Amino acid sequence: EHNCKTAIMSYRRFFLLVGSCCLLFVSACQTYTKPKGKKLIVCTTGYVADIVKNICGDSVEVLALMGPGVDPHLYKAGLQDVDLLSQADLIVYSGLHLEGKMSDILHKVGKWRPTICIADGLQQQDKISWNGAPGVDDPHFWFDPLLWKKGTEHFTRKYNQLHWEDSVATNSNCREYGEMLLQIHQYAQDRFN
Repeated sequence: EHNCKTAIMSYRRFFLLVGSCCLLFVSACQTYTKPKGKKLIVCTTGYVADIVKNICGDSVEVLALMGPGVDPHLYKAGLQDVDLLSQADLIVYSGLHLEGKMSDILHKVGKWRPTICIADGLQQQDKISWNGAPGVDDPHFWFDPLLWKKGTEHFTRKYNQLHWEDSVATNSNCREYGEMLLQIHQYAQDRFN
């Protein structure tokens, strides 16, 4: 009788373990379902998602692939990320190789989905060389509110070209966001100079 109870307990543990593994696998493979009536904009980082949310407001669904504390240089897109990118109506990314390991995916998806690269709003003279290496631009331009403002204005122009909504609202939001960035810049100038 003791061996029978031990065998039953072993089977229960085994099936509990197998069942738990199956649940984890199924939950990891679930796909995102877009809300009806809203465009889905997938952003690579929270910084980029902040621009999109401030310019577009609640008229669109905005998702960031990378959460706080994730190093975008080392980030590798998983199956859920590829699923989100394939469902996106628009993909927005920082650029200048910030999303290093995702560059190939962003380039490929950009052939059949609209994409906006925030860094495309910068002129060559705006860019800072990375660690003094000629021809390699520093991708951390959001640290400079004036450069981030240029990227925001570029996003707004490109977004308005999609004609998804009234450009008056997005242009107004862009001016408001730009004013906030100018205030941040002025604060930093006053504080650190």
